[in-house]
Formats: sequence, structure tokens, C-alpha cells
Amino acid sequence: MIRRSWLVLGGDERLRWAARGLRDLGDDVTDCPDTLPASGNWDALLLPLPLMTDGTVTGTEVSMEAALARIPADAPCYGGRVPEAYAQRVRDYSRMERFALENAIPTAEGAIELLLRNLDRTLHGASLLVIGFGRIGKALAPLLRDLGAAVTVSARKQADWEQIRALGLTADETGRYELGLDYDAIVNTVPAPVLDAATVSRTKPECYLLDLASAPGGIDDRACDALGRRCASAPGLPGKTAPRTAGLIIRDVVLDDLSKSERMFSWNPSPWALPCADPSAPMNGSSPP
Repeated sequence: MIRRSWLVLGGDERLRWAARGLRDLGDDVTDCPDTLPASGNWDALLLPLPLMTDGTVTGTEVSMEAALARIPADAPCYGGRVPEAYAQRVRDYSRMERFALENAIPTAEGAIELLLRNLDRTLHGASLLVIGFGRIGKALAPLLRDLGAAVTVSARKQADWEQIRALGLTADETGRYELGLDYDAIVNTVPAPVLDAATVSRTKPECYLLDLASAPGGIDDRACDALGRRCASAPGLPGKTAPRTAGLIIRDVVLDDLSKSERMFSWNPSPWALPCADPSAPMNGSSPP
């Protein structure tokens, strides 16, 4: 692996741990949480997840153009949840399979923390619905089962229902909810509308609804407010509840992608400028740090 000089810009505690992790492996790192340094020479740029907020690099008032101007035109640049306008220049680590897989566990653990804080009872013996059997659903549902909860998982495919039952869980169909919605808590992992106003009205008044999906989420929060249901949106949990783990995941995913790019495209001076995925494609129940 080529040792690089990294500029790490913006973001939250995840990116601070990513910077520290790169330094621990021997790379030269300039970590700038909120502004660009006056001067410096770097041959790689690591940016936050999400890449931008209100038109600037998240956590800063720095424009993307100003950030990109600090590295050579053929230097690797990585960020998360990259807007389409920058998809040809910035590799999106949040859309890489390894990132999604490894973030499922800290997301699931963060969800359990929120459930423990917001339920007025133990998870042991609680009746819970997990909507979606993607990466997060597959990580979360067995953990809840092992804590003694009665767990139902909803999905749309029969193959998923069979896997759900094989894990000792109850299966239902997302959208139809033929088993009813009489749960102590419902956790959504699907980044698409799955609990509309009519469906929310079928939940019991004390039900706690937790939306882990990225914006705009899958639960009608206005309906929850109107009906007096407690509802929380919690995308990006790894960065809030396990920033060290989340940051080291970013580091490892980026370095793995760089290594593959260097091997596969050794003839290309800037393989990282190639898009790693269609930025308009929806994420699958994963979502989400």
C-alpha cells in the first residue's frame, strides 16, 4: 500500500477517528475539523458523511471547490453520500458494500440503546416489529431476539420470510402487516414509505416508533405527531453511538478501495475519479451512519 499525505476535512467524531486511524498506519495526516489550513501539500482528501450540508463541506463553511483545489486533480478523494454533481470526482465510501455490511452492527447496537432509553419496560418480553430484512434488519432482529424480545420482521419477498422464520423469528409482509401492529415498538430500516398515516393509526398509543432509514425516512412523522405517537428519526447512528468503530470502518473501507483501484487500474492515473455506484440509486435498508 502506498503511504499518502491526507487532508481530512470537516465531519464529526467519526472522521476524527478515521484520521487517527490513518496516522496509526503510518500515513501523514492533517486533520481539520472545521476549516482549511493556510498551506500544505496533500495527495489525498477524506471528506465526511454526508459530504455536504447547506452547500458546504459538512461541519465547515468550506466549499467543495475550495477543498478539491487543495489536492492535485488526479489525487484520490473520498466522501459519503456524495451529490450527483461531484460523483465523478469523489468516491462515495457510503455506497460501498463493505461499508454497509460493517455499519450494520453499530447501527443495530445504537438502535437497541435508543429502545432501552425510550421504552418504559425491558426489551425482554417486549413485542417488537422490525421493518425490512436488509443488512440492518438482519443484524438487529437476532440481537433483539437474544435479549428475550418477541420479534416480528416484515419483508416483501417470500425468500426473506423463509430466512426470517429460520432464525426463530416471526415473519410478516411489509405494507400489509397482516399480523396487526400491536407492538411495544416498531423499528423501520427501509428508506421508503412503509408506515403511512393509516398504518400509524393502527399502532397502539404507547408504541415507540424508531426510523433508522436515511431521509426522508419511512415513517410518516406528521401522522405520529397528530396521533400522539412517539416517533424518532435516527439515521447515521454509528457516528453518534460508536464513533470510534464508525471512523475505523471509514478508514478501512477507503484504504481497501484505494488498494483495489491501484491494482486494477494501475494504468489509469486517477481511477478514483470513476463513480463507484449510481448516486441516484436507493440504498437498501442499510443505511445508514
